[in-house]
Amino acid sequence: MLGARCDVQGSAKMRPAVTFITDANARHARSRVAIGFFDGVHLGHRAVIEGCSTVLTFDRHPLAVLAPAAVPELLMSLEERVAALGAIGVEEVVLIPFDHTWAGQAAEDFVADAVLGVLKPEAVSVGRNFRFGAHAAGNPETLRTVGGLPTVVADLTTVDGAVVSSSRIRSLISHGDVDAAARLMGHPLEHTATRLVDGVFEVPNGLAMPPAGTYLGVVDGQTGAIVVGPGGRQFRTAVPTTADRVDVGFLSSVD
Repeated sequence: MLGARCDVQGSAKMRPAVTFITDANARHARSRVAIGFFDGVHLGHRAVIEGCSTVLTFDRHPLAVLAPAAVPELLMSLEERVAALGAIGVEEVVLIPFDHTWAGQAAEDFVADAVLGVLKPEAVSVGRNFRFGAHAAGNPETLRTVGGLPTVVADLTTVDGAVVSSSRIRSLISHGDVDAAARLMGHPLEHTATRLVDGVFEVPNGLAMPPAGTYLGVVDGQTGAIVVGPGGRQFRTAVPTTADRVDVGFLSSVD
């Protein structure tokens, strides 16, 4: 049985309270709640989240349940996403343990049960392209008409004449353009990696990484060269560290 707090936590500096929706305090009304997956917590996401102290999100990408073969490489693990939300001032993250039951829930039931029944927000904030519920039948207007909720719909954010999106950022990273990806995210691509042997670390499967090459990056706060090997999971760095787990950020390509 899930406890009142799940094990996922953000950074020590900015640590939101994290609960599964099944354990969230339904007696505590929230002021304004942002709803979305928010992979990468990029500039577009920040426009949605601005002014919200609570975020309602999924613990996994919906495609992990609906079409596992189509799941994209993620810009952030769940732990990294929680930390990034905390870093921009979010105080509470409420997680939906997404499964086939949640996937099959009608949009109207999602509003009544999860949003109104548990979170009791005074208002909600979503992106213009936000869709939810079975067959993605729900949209921002559903929140207004079914829930009677004041709904803030954030306009799409553009950079260099194109919409900022997680898919656009993934494409940039896949081509090694990590500095352009950082401009769209508002921060570098960052992951937590595990030591394999001295100087060699590995990033978990399923996370977006640049292709093989040499990059300027930051390892646990120290700037230096990062050499990504074939396959993009492992990298080597000359940055001195004895830690078994490091935070690595990619600033630019030097190839």
